[in-house]
Amino acid sequence: MLFDESEEEIRGEAVIDLANWPDPRAWEALMATTEDELLAAIAVWELGVSLGRLLHYDFATGFRAESFNSEIQRGLKDERHRRANASEHR
Repeated sequence: MLFDESEEEIRGEAVIDLANWPDPRAWEALMATTEDELLAAIAVWELGVSLGRLLHYDFATGFRAESFNSEIQRGLKDERHRRANASEHR
C-alpha cells in the first residue's frame, strides 16, 4: 500500500504504521519513500518521525539525517525529543 499512488490517505497511514515494525524491510520501505515526491507532499514529517522510531536498531546503522529535507529532519528531531521526554518520566 505504501507505493500505491492511487491511495494517498492509506500511504500516509502506512508511513506511520511501518514504524511499529522493527524490521529491516520496514526500514527499507521507509527509506525508499524518502525520494517519493507525492508521498512527501502527504506525510513528509510523519516519515521523519517513523524513521526516528527505528533509528536505534542495527539495520539503521549509517543513517545520516543531514542528507534529507528539512521536514524529514524536523520529524526526526521531534521523535528524538519525544523519546527523551518519555525516558525522563519513567
